Amino acid sequence: MNAADRRRDKFALGVLGVGIFLYGAAFLGMHTMAVVPIVPVPGHPAVAHFTRLWLMSQAGLALIGVGGVAMAWSFGRFHARRHEAP
Repeated sequence: MNAADRRRDKFALGVLGVGIFLYGAAFLGMHTMAVVPIVPVPGHPAVAHFTRLWLMSQAGLALIGVGGVAMAWSFGRFHARRHEAP
């Protein structure tokens, strides 16, 4: 394993971690909105808040996917190099 392999692994793990954090934060925010009763105010702020949380969850899922692809790519590079060495 060389330095490039470690950098790829760190990148993949970092992107995956950020994606999990974003998705978890969005989940907790949506859960709080569902559990805590909404005070009688115009509905637009609540809808706007939910939309931000939903977009954050979608970004988290996208980053989780990118992190998974980066991990698979890193594993493939390492695996291919390991099998071509004598």
